[in-house]
Amino acid sequence: MDGQTPGDIVLLGSGETAPSMQRIYDRIFSRLNQRPRVAILETPAGFEPNSEEVARDVDRFLRVRLQNYHPQVTTVPVRRSDGPFSTNNPDLMGPIYEANVILTGPGSPTYAVRHFRDSLCWEICRICHRLGRTLFLSSAATVAAGHLALPVYEIYKVGLDLYWSEGLDLFDPFGLKLVVIPHWNNQSGGSGLDTSRCYMGQSRFNELLELLPAADGLTVLGIDENTAVIMNPGSGRAQVLGQGSATIVRNDETREIVHDHDFALEELGAWSLPDAQSGLAPEVWEQTVQKLKDLEIRATEEETPSAEVRDWLQQRERARQVKDWPLSDRIRDRIRTHGWQVMDTPSGQTLTRLDDV
Repeated sequence: MDGQTPGDIVLLGSGETAPSMQRIYDRIFSRLNQRPRVAILETPAGFEPNSEEVARDVDRFLRVRLQNYHPQVTTVPVRRSDGPFSTNNPDLMGPIYEANVILTGPGSPTYAVRHFRDSLCWEICRICHRLGRTLFLSSAATVAAGHLALPVYEIYKVGLDLYWSEGLDLFDPFGLKLVVIPHWNNQSGGSGLDTSRCYMGQSRFNELLELLPAADGLTVLGIDENTAVIMNPGSGRAQVLGQGSATIVRNDETREIVHDHDFALEELGAWSLPDAQSGLAPEVWEQTVQKLKDLEIRATEEETPSAEVRDWLQQRERARQVKDWPLSDRIRDRIRTHGWQVMDTPSGQTLTRLDDV
């Protein structure tokens, strides 16, 4: 597994369940070349009493709007760093290992940082991404993933003085010091209040830019609402999809990339692919790699029907040859109870796992 290229990183400006997002999910799922298995992490909204419902909204959207992909969607109740729903509880990690898309989104950026940082959950997410899984971050999670995180609630709702908080620094192993700002073009304040730049407003956000360390090589990536930046480490490029644009602020220069265009990841900084295990906890790496190998073995075994099922299939074929349709139907139903669907085709009978139907 060491030679695996990291998976895509999807940064969504907002709109996880907006109708226009179907095209973005379609782009992500179509690149998997297998059935989507999505793990939705509740962490950024873990402080909310309805964090489970926030995740289930996305779950329902994927099952209904992307039903042609037959996505397997699981919500993972990792809500804080302690307690029964802890981001450090190994008993909750199973769906993350099984996923080929790991998704987390709305909530509080600073809360997400506090409860993801140095946690088993976040380390497994990073390792799985390094091994080719897609990491899908939306809204608050995009902010939390950066080198520095914008304390949105603390400034916009509580009224604290302007400051930057430490982020999860997801992009550091790739040579980037990135600050991600979703809701770049937000207009929820109407004509009376500028809420662009993730509710800060342009004037206040310009003050925040002045607070960034000048010599740190930081890049600000702004993402409009209902818009995604899809970073593909294998090609070294990123694509902008959705209704709006992405804005790169670097070295006092600003560049806007409109939707349906792409750009080199080097425009965000000293982009490079890290060694597979760079910056990752060795013991968690070993555990995760072993878990993934075990899952691959199990999946291979499950894709092969048992000798008993194959024997029943032959019995059904003989029943059909003598036109014993009631017996044929009973055998078909028996096979179905063992997890397989019989499909009659012009070239003969085929078996399909029920999970894939």
